Amino acid sequence: MVLRFTTHKNDRVSKCCAEFKKPRRGIGKRKKKRKKTQKILEIEYIDPSFIQKYHSHEDMIDALDLLSQKYPSIVKRYSIGRSEEERELAVIQISATGSVKGKRPLLVPMVKYVANIHGDETVGKELLIGLARYLAEGYGQNLRITNLLNTTDIHLVPSLNPDGNFYESRHNINDEDLNRDFPGWRDLGKTRWELLQNRQKESASVIRWVLDNPFVLSLSFHEGRVLVNYPWDDSPAAVEGEKACCPDDAVFSKLSQLYANNHPFMWTGKCLCHSDTFDQGISNGAEWYLVDNGMQDFNYLFSNCLEITVELSCWKKPEEHILNTEWENNVDSLLVLLESACSGVKGIVSGEDGSAMHGVSVSVGKEKDVITSRNGEYWKILTPGRYQIYAFHENQYGRVESVLHVINVFDSIGKSVRCDLMMHLCAKQTFLVNTVKVGFFIDDMKFKDEVLTLFHDTSLISFNVVKEECKNLSDNSRHIVYSVEFTLLPEPLFEFFKERWGEPFVRRPLSDVESKKLNRRIHIYASEKWCGRKEDWSIKLKESI
Repeated sequence: MVLRFTTHKNDRVSKCCAEFKKPRRGIGKRKKKRKKTQKILEIEYIDPSFIQKYHSHEDMIDALDLLSQKYPSIVKRYSIGRSEEERELAVIQISATGSVKGKRPLLVPMVKYVANIHGDETVGKELLIGLARYLAEGYGQNLRITNLLNTTDIHLVPSLNPDGNFYESRHNINDEDLNRDFPGWRDLGKTRWELLQNRQKESASVIRWVLDNPFVLSLSFHEGRVLVNYPWDDSPAAVEGEKACCPDDAVFSKLSQLYANNHPFMWTGKCLCHSDTFDQGISNGAEWYLVDNGMQDFNYLFSNCLEITVELSCWKKPEEHILNTEWENNVDSLLVLLESACSGVKGIVSGEDGSAMHGVSVSVGKEKDVITSRNGEYWKILTPGRYQIYAFHENQYGRVESVLHVINVFDSIGKSVRCDLMMHLCAKQTFLVNTVKVGFFIDDMKFKDEVLTLFHDTSLISFNVVKEECKNLSDNSRHIVYSVEFTLLPEPLFEFFKERWGEPFVRRPLSDVESKKLNRRIHIYASEKWCGRKEDWSIKLKESI
């Protein structure tokens, strides 16, 4: 019997290959022959350091392929495109949720880490190659890693600028800074096609990747300082040297602090290479310096993804023997940010018929709204507190919305509040209400409360005096007319539709024909419920939506 061992750090993974051949009966031992086997990529980790050398692009691809071969159930390598010189923009996906082998399970958050956008900044590239191996080898051996991979879909891009990395250049082969090549606030409102025009191949690949996937959290890695930077990098009102706050400023600050606080010295705000200091080791982008058309602002402006930028090291390419120290400095921070993707609130938005609703806005407090995925999912990382949350969507056929929910979020990394939202048709109706009152009045609004008592099962939108219709009459009286708009409460409306037309639910129209039919039925409902003579008032319909 022949044994061959390949042992990895801490003996966490040991490979034993055995080959043998039984001697023929009646014949003595013969020279053993090895069976021909398919060539398998194999990397021997002789040095006990976790990261021991810089990888060329080819070496990186081989290392990622090795992981996907050894751990096919939890690791997959795929590509989001190619560089200007046709080098692969490789992604390593790591998850034990089943998403590697098929469709991502509902409400499993997607996280991405992207490094080497500047080709001469190389530490992040090696950290992500090491992180991929660390996660793959640790699954089933380390409880923290096992829990992380059981709940999260992780995507790592070690090198976004492989051409620049090859030539040891900050820029890509076209001498373009990729971190100035993304859509920014001036591009809001443009179509997808317009956003992709005149982009470098590397940045265009990321734009498509971000727009097509519901990433929740992202880290971008740079070198040259030791700190964490967060949006805005630029905005219409941004001034360099002054903080430019975005709606999720508190969340970004919290995430940045979380990374810095789990680093041995980043939290001090000091590094060896520069005299400037940063409070708690973090900085708002514009407060440091303005970056126009950067990748982190793009993520926040055009998707649900919250991206922060981590400056890892004073040196863009430190000596190889320092790499493992950089790993040890950052590994805890890398893990805790991955765990943060499961924090805050999450849920599924569905219609009355139970179907998932894509493209719906979910409003949570004063933070930026998030948009539901193709499966109706949403995620929102939040700071601890009490929040009001509801969903809404409007198109040419009307508005749908959910009821308002109140949730409490606690400071618990990796645990989120589940809040599913059901959408209902938001039917609106405008009424003209008029009467004749004896006497003369300075304020025609004095009868507002009296009018509102006539309308039950509604929610007031607007109440206005129709001034051109109000006038004094000759018999010491005044003609008063109001225009009153309401949202019709869904439960009584749906009950009426069920009893009258046998419909189990009322959905928003999908065509002009359906829209006319629905409006006609809402008119019938409103007419029978409210119109006519009530006390001293006459009520009639104006319009419905």
